[in-house]
Amino acid sequence: MSKTGKNVTPPDMVVAERKRLESICDVSLCRSVRLIEATTVVAIGKYVELRARNALKAAGLDTVKVTSIMHPSPMNAKANKGWAVEVRKQLSDLNLMEYIAKTSTTA
Repeated sequence: MSKTGKNVTPPDMVVAERKRLESICDVSLCRSVRLIEATTVVAIGKYVELRARNALKAAGLDTVKVTSIMHPSPMNAKANKGWAVEVRKQLSDLNLMEYIAKTSTTA
């Protein structure tokens, strides 16, 4: 975030800072995938999906399935209208809803 509280997106960042952050995130993702022996990574947005694919491939983890759900960006008109409903549908279509913790409907 900027000093004013505005969200800073990758294109807004100084290239050297963005690459440093991406490197840290790539290493963290690969370590986490190895630690929990993940077989699927669900990225939030296409930018992160591409980053995840590249990081996992570079780390020799290219058998891990990478997919994405819609990013809840204020710049995305579709995300501003029913994001949660759309993401539930996307996760359902990916057969991943069974892994989402369900809240109790009884008190």
